[in-house]
Amino acid sequence: MTEGPGAATGGKARWRDLAVLVIPALVTLAVSTWGIRGPSYWRDEAATVSAVRRSLPAMLAMLARVDAVHGVYYLLLWPVAHTLGTGELAMRLPSALAMAATAALIVAIGRRLVSARAGLAAGMIWAFLPVTSWYGQDARSYALVTSLACAASYLFLRATGTADSGSADSGSADSGSADTGSRAWYSMSLIALGLVNVFGLLLIPAHAVTLVLTNRGSLTRWRAAAFTAVAVTLPLMVFVWRQRVDVARIPALDQHEADTVFAWAGSVRASEFALLILLIGAAFAAAGQLAGKSAGASAFPRELVALCLPWLALPLAALIAVSLVKPIFEFRYALFSLPAVALLLGAAVAVLGRAAATITIAALALIAFPAQQAVRAAQGHYENIREIDRVIAANERPGDAVLYPGDGWRQAAAAYPYGLATLEDVTLDQTPVQADNLLGTDLPPAQQAARLRQHDRVWILAQSENQTGPLLSDNEAFQLARTWHIADAWLQLYVRSGPDHL
Repeated sequence: MTEGPGAATGGKARWRDLAVLVIPALVTLAVSTWGIRGPSYWRDEAATVSAVRRSLPAMLAMLARVDAVHGVYYLLLWPVAHTLGTGELAMRLPSALAMAATAALIVAIGRRLVSARAGLAAGMIWAFLPVTSWYGQDARSYALVTSLACAASYLFLRATGTADSGSADSGSADSGSADTGSRAWYSMSLIALGLVNVFGLLLIPAHAVTLVLTNRGSLTRWRAAAFTAVAVTLPLMVFVWRQRVDVARIPALDQHEADTVFAWAGSVRASEFALLILLIGAAFAAAGQLAGKSAGASAFPRELVALCLPWLALPLAALIAVSLVKPIFEFRYALFSLPAVALLLGAAVAVLGRAAATITIAALALIAFPAQQAVRAAQGHYENIREIDRVIAANERPGDAVLYPGDGWRQAAAAYPYGLATLEDVTLDQTPVQADNLLGTDLPPAQQAARLRQHDRVWILAQSENQTGPLLSDNEAFQLARTWHIADAWLQLYVRSGPDHL
């Protein structure tokens, strides 16, 4: 039996739907992998390298003491490191893949709540945001957390019976029914989200607000799924709380945090242009609605706004509120909220029409391009450990030592196998592997001084130019020979007095 024209049309529609999902994901992957080796590792990435380079028992022993909040991410990355090595491409590629998956999920959410055009626009906008590339080229858990938050939000929509595109029609047959299978998957996605990073569970109260605003589904059934996720991840939350000293270094809220939030897209210019897009799209939608056009009314459906605003605002507000008492705010902890902005922008772009939408997305990509280049520079992640190691490798002599006067710079030695990794750490007693942590332990001051006397040349790596530490601050036997200011770090070489040591 031959297939009729309806089957052919249906086949084309399925391929078109698949393309709408896949194209933004592939573009995001291409953008995220472009120049992925360019930025040097920074200290947090060095912590990842330090953790996953160990044997599995040694890594588990470390997690029992520190960094349990990233434990599942380290476990996922461990086989990658022991198969492909700890180079930038191998360590960062999982994040790039996670950002690509996020793009596809953004499309799926946008298509379900608004239209295929809005979903496609949101996915493409996500691909071109500099912040997507920054964390897509970062060997940390935040890209994966963002992807899991998108998956949880999509499954939340299915579990609560929100209809496919055009869901503003609350009278549709399936709008009030809950998908039992999706509820189970939704609960599992929340569990995965919490295990990869407990801050991701801030998505749960955001979903609760969405449910109240839309009157969708059964609150009892949703509560069971959310409670299950919290119960399963509770032991990890307790463990992370016991290791809260890990975040004691986070400073109080100041202008830096405000500037980071203001430049949420990865640059101030891109963030401002995105806001302009949203305002213009909202104005077009409002004008259409006043004119009695259905397109204006459906541009920003209630379900879209009710999902995106709590998703965007509640995690950020919770972190800020807690930080007023106990500093804990880092913008990357709320990164998983940014897909909500992309969804709103996609809806705003879609209402402008196909030609204007294409031009707007192209303009955003062009405006964001300088920030994209900056992200891929050697110091694109603020710190340039690679250059520090290259300077040391080019100027070191046998027997050189190193001092890390505070600021956790010792962690940087794990990033690359040359430079810092080849120097003797004057103050080090137990190595990080021996101490089951990321920084090792220090010798008593007297033993540190005795070890220093065995060296004629000492490198200092610190956050400020005059941060030499107690061993050298009043030590007249050493004099400053040379200084390098590399990104936000100061590298200095001290030598014993006399021409033979220069």
